[in-house]
Amino acid sequence: MRKLIYAMFVVAVIITACQPKTKTVPFDAATAKQQVTGILDSIYLAYNAKDTTLFMSFLGNDGLYLGTDPKEFWDKQTYSGLMSKKIADTASAKLTVDKREIHFSKNGSSAIVVDQFFMDWSKKIPVRHILHFYNMDNKWKCDFASLTIIPSNEDLFKIAQAVK
Repeated sequence: MRKLIYAMFVVAVIITACQPKTKTVPFDAATAKQQVTGILDSIYLAYNAKDTTLFMSFLGNDGLYLGTDPKEFWDKQTYSGLMSKKIADTASAKLTVDKREIHFSKNGSSAIVVDQFFMDWSKKIPVRHILHFYNMDNKWKCDFASLTIIPSNEDLFKIAQAVK
């Protein structure tokens, strides 16, 4: 019996010792922020250059993309068609981000981005573009984007009265 216990102990030590050692690379927030910022800048550059193919290349195939209207819930294919029409419109103005916040998950595998800017149809009501990025195989992809109109609190009552 004693020999069996010693043999099991030796087997347990050997199995434990033979386990592969995985080295976890620490999350580098500065590098990740630079990468995500570069992608965001490329997305807006593609929009402003009217390059739908480049614009859509940053979006995940299984993502959810929301517009400013309560009925606007799109998959990538539908969003791509709509953006192709929007980008092709020569009257559409160029976007310039006025404010940006990037928040990473603790392990750096995902990021939430909030960009604010004004659209060509109003210089008084900003638009907030909220995006979710995930990092897969060291590549950042967007699988969620939402455009929201964000009037100031002082204007909410006026807007509510205007849509009665």
